[in-house]
Amino acid sequence: MKITYLSHGQNETGGYNHEKMFCETLSDVANNCDICYKEIRFKRNFKGIWGWVLLFLKAFYAAKGETIVTVARLAWPVYFRYFFNKNRIIVVLHNYDPRDNKPKLYFYLLKRFFKVANSRKDKISLVVVAEYWKNNLSTNLNFKGNVFLFPNFFDNAKLHFYRDVVHKKSNLIHLGQWNDKIDKKLYRIFIHALEHAGLVCYFSDNQGTVIHDFPVTQFNTHEAYLKQMALCKCTVILNKIEEGWNRVAHESMLVGTPVVSNGGAGLSELINMGNGHIIHTVEEAIDLCLNDRLNTIDYKALEKFNISNKNTFVQPILHWLEA
Repeated sequence: MKITYLSHGQNETGGYNHEKMFCETLSDVANNCDICYKEIRFKRNFKGIWGWVLLFLKAFYAAKGETIVTVARLAWPVYFRYFFNKNRIIVVLHNYDPRDNKPKLYFYLLKRFFKVANSRKDKISLVVVAEYWKNNLSTNLNFKGNVFLFPNFFDNAKLHFYRDVVHKKSNLIHLGQWNDKIDKKLYRIFIHALEHAGLVCYFSDNQGTVIHDFPVTQFNTHEAYLKQMALCKCTVILNKIEEGWNRVAHESMLVGTPVVSNGGAGLSELINMGNGHIIHTVEEAIDLCLNDRLNTIDYKALEKFNISNKNTFVQPILHWLEA
């Protein structure tokens, strides 16, 4: 079974890491064959109408294989390429929130694609990262097609190493990863209150982002980022959109740092599972941090997402592919 994975983007994000692990796991279980899997990534950001046209053409001509795994933005060109044959298409969908910074055209085209997928269950399936999104697609978007779950997986023992070797700093607060999803207004209130009380806050970044009015720390290695996060009292994530999951929150709990967040979607699912804190106001987050009322992390529940379990989640997808 020749599997081709199509994606795009200048930076390798958490979403890319999830998609790549899914494709490699699917190929390993299906084939046990190194040459049966091919990754094609267009390493740039495509903006504007002509950028979309160019991306469409690149995806159309690159889509070659018995099974194509693609990101949502490339679903239509892949479908057009395979309109007249029986090749299978798997679309990885991380979230669906119109408040995201994606163009309105993206959501319009995705809705139209859902209708096609509803009628082509033999040809098209979706893969999501959380149970929340399986339910959301069915309830809110009336999607009746194939939806499979493949969560984010980690080497839990590797991350627990940082939990076991560091000594916590009582005045250090991690603010998650700097990105466009965060609620800057809430963070300004939160940072001001905690710094006034003598605590030190920072965002993590691995892309060299230059920010002058927020405390952003760049980490050149993943190990350095994990060690610093393990030192923190907690990780506080305040988002303005519904995320698919949140790899930073997941890693935070695995290295022994509790998570406080306004949650939403897959992030709430993760935090509830790991015994974190879902807050409704920024004042609640401030109170938890200043008064040390943080829950003990439920590591046993998070074992579900240990990398040793990943093969189990591709079995239903493999059965669909072989039907």
